[in-house]
Amino acid sequence: MSVPIGFRKAILFVLEKLAFKYFKNWQSIDSKRFETKIKDHVNAIDRAIRGRAKPRNHKKRFGSWEVVEELGEKEDKYVEYLAKKVTLGLQNRRARLKAYGVEPWIDATEREEAYRLISTAFQAVDDLPSHDNIVKVQDIFESAEADSLVLVTEDIQGQSLRQLIRADNLTLEQKRDVIADVLRGIDHAHKHGVIHRNIIPDNIFITPEKQAKLTGFDSLASKIEQERSLTQSAKI
Repeated sequence: MSVPIGFRKAILFVLEKLAFKYFKNWQSIDSKRFETKIKDHVNAIDRAIRGRAKPRNHKKRFGSWEVVEELGEKEDKYVEYLAKKVTLGLQNRRARLKAYGVEPWIDATEREEAYRLISTAFQAVDDLPSHDNIVKVQDIFESAEADSLVLVTEDIQGQSLRQLIRADNLTLEQKRDVIADVLRGIDHAHKHGVIHRNIIPDNIFITPEKQAKLTGFDSLASKIEQERSLTQSAKI
């Protein structure tokens, strides 16, 4: 016997209310079996239960940045977006965002460790003087939902070296120029005590003018004087 749609909706509505009430009353949860410090995550839990975090026509935002386009996902490590500033007077600004997912309900110690590994590379290049052959890293912050750490870099036009290699779309002279640009960027980083550690075609961005810019410092880069225990590479 089929159950009327209206009746099923009524049941789901009641279950949603009961579940939300249960999770909101976090003091009653068995602390021996579950993490009890979930008060800050009540809204996230509510959204997960309801299955509709935001209206479908609502544009995704990270802080003062509004997503214009999703650019892709990198091996389940992060999702990259093209975004625009929504702050009054700065709406013309564009940037690329990398949102590194961090589960909102994990233990505080685990969260701190996850954030530390992601932010260590940012800290390594934060004080690095700007250079024509290095993509500028602008900011890093936690999302409002506390489920991701967001890295902000400058938005530049072009494509990765890997894409150009696959298309075989570079002359011999342009290839030499790309190599020279990459070496200049590496030299600049080394002179300021920063090691990239992940020079691959995906992390070399080529502008329409065929200028090469190093990116991807956020994955493995570190200060020369940093202890290995503080870096991502020590986890590999």
